[in-house]
Amino acid sequence: MTTHVSSVPPLRIGLVGAGPWARLTHAPALAGHPGAVLGGVWGRRAEAAQTLATAHGTEAYTGEEGLDALLAASDAVAFAVPP
Repeated sequence: MTTHVSSVPPLRIGLVGAGPWARLTHAPALAGHPGAVLGGVWGRRAEAAQTLATAHGTEAYTGEEGLDALLAASDAVAFAVPP
């Protein structure tokens, strides 16, 4: 029997949004996925972004420059924002 070990690094996923949907659904799913790393959380409210990022051991971003930085540091982005 052959065992294959993946040498593909996990995807670095950024999360835009730090409200209830992001906190209860997106962040736990991304942080717990073996093929992904929650690479950062962007929020309009700095405190909410920091709280969610700290809970999952990642970086918090806010403001326009923060959004640009999160996008630049991410392989993909998940959005958890109101319509």
